[in-house]
Amino acid sequence: ETLVPDPSSVVTVETSVVSETRVSYDGGWAHLTTRRWADASHAEIEWTVGPVPVDERRRVGSEIVVRYAAGLATRGAWATDANGRDMRTRERDRREDWTLNVTEPVAGNYYPCTSVVAAEDASAGMHVVLDRSQGAASLRDGEIETMVHRRVLRDDGLGVGEALNETRCGCRRCECEGLIARGTHLLGV
Repeated sequence: ETLVPDPSSVVTVETSVVSETRVSYDGGWAHLTTRRWADASHAEIEWTVGPVPVDERRRVGSEIVVRYAAGLATRGAWATDANGRDMRTRERDRREDWTLNVTEPVAGNYYPCTSVVAAEDASAGMHVVLDRSQGAASLRDGEIETMVHRRVLRDDGLGVGEALNETRCGCRRCECEGLIARGTHLLGV
């Protein structure tokens, strides 16, 4: 289930040096600041997420992504860096070496990304430079998204063998607050 929360606060500051928009979400658990310097060819996006709210009764958590859309006709293709080295082309719902049976359309299209993810069409492109490793995907043409944080209360049975419920005290099984993650993306178009 994809939920896009409505911002609870949006503040824009315009000067001759910088244009900045600060967005907060209900409950104060997520903040996004977009900054564009007058002489820069890219935008800075600073994000702070956490503690991620969870529904203890239903035993569910959330995976939080930042999504960028540029209206490009990418035809299901994008690229991620290969461990900070060369770029690898990715195609939605397809694998180069075998026939893919799509049973997880979101998770099956996420790739590890160390430093940059990019998408382009015949006339334009966009790229996102990351400050840390994140999962990256393009689930719709012209869009790039990166998973910036998650808190999941149940094991998904795909290899970790435990829920991804990191808390401030570190025990993972208590009801302590979850972690707070902060980072920066550089967005170029």
